[in-house]
Amino acid sequence: MFYLFAAVCVGGALIAVFRREPVVGAVGLIAMLLGVAGVFVLLHAHFLAVVQVLVYAGAVMVLIVFVIFLVDPRREGPLPLRGIIMKGFGAIAAVFILLEVGRAFLRGGGSRAELPAGFGSIEAFGEALFGAWLLPFELVSALLVVAMVAALVLAKRRT
Repeated sequence: MFYLFAAVCVGGALIAVFRREPVVGAVGLIAMLLGVAGVFVLLHAHFLAVVQVLVYAGAVMVLIVFVIFLVDPRREGPLPLRGIIMKGFGAIAAVFILLEVGRAFLRGGGSRAELPAGFGSIEAFGEALFGAWLLPFELVSALLVVAMVAALVLAKRRT
């Protein structure tokens, strides 16, 4: 089952990256997020799987699709990634990603790591979210609000 969910994640990510239509890319991202939820189910982290589906595949993707339709990217063509600098950054990032994936495959046959007690439970999730991860959680929520306001401002200027 893990390989099935991993294939869904990789396939959805490839669709999100390589499709030119933004809505199709958003659907690919939803498929990837659902695959991640499946991996959480395999880890017996059912609460995290439900949160993944409701919050990310549900609410955040609705927000992204709303912004796509609000901004209407068809008015202007896609921004071409011209220039040797952008292609160089892309090539460097691709090499690092391939090296990391290769290292993970070579290391994959080793011993299994034990999950901490209570992994995936509501209590552990709440303690982590409102403890060590409170600042990043709040920063991401503020970033989403800023992105939404920026999309509204950009759409308002065009009309």
